[in-house]
Amino acid sequence: MRSDKKGQFYLLAAVVIITIIVGFAGVSNSLKKNSGIKLQDSGEELNFESGQVLEYGVTHETNLTKLVTHFTTSYDEYAGENKEILFIVGNPDLETYGTGDPISVGDLEVYSYSDTVTGTIGVTLGTGAETSLEITERLKTTISATKKSGEEVSVDFNDQIYTFEIKPGENFYFVISQTIDDEKFIVTN
Repeated sequence: MRSDKKGQFYLLAAVVIITIIVGFAGVSNSLKKNSGIKLQDSGEELNFESGQVLEYGVTHETNLTKLVTHFTTSYDEYAGENKEILFIVGNPDLETYGTGDPISVGDLEVYSYSDTVTGTIGVTLGTGAETSLEITERLKTTISATKKSGEEVSVDFNDQIYTFEIKPGENFYFVISQTIDDEKFIVTN
């Protein structure tokens, strides 16, 4: 009888261990599925946070350019991979520009963060099969803006023209783009 109880104990212990392992696997899988930042939520957060940053900078009379640059860099890191983000920041005097003129970078900063392929690594396996892996890097790229008419500027980003109305004071606009399964999603303010 005693050996039967030992067998039952080991069987019960094995069932408990398997249940725990399967439970952790289920938690792990559900965490992976929900671990991304939703694009719409990103746009709402960025709209709110950018307003707070600009208000802080104006109220405390700090170097607004430095503050906004730090904010956009930090936000890009927070937003995660596979998103392209365009920022339009500044206080340009558009009266000094003619329609179609490019706007000076000192007056209006326009830049994007995107994953850019910077190279590839090729591997030849022992069977003669070849495979390659693209090397991507997150890069900040300056983009030019042109005066469209009146108080509007246009920016070419990802083969699409975006138009923004420049208002007196500090301006902060953004476009967040993400491609999921060959479908492109875009959020802007």
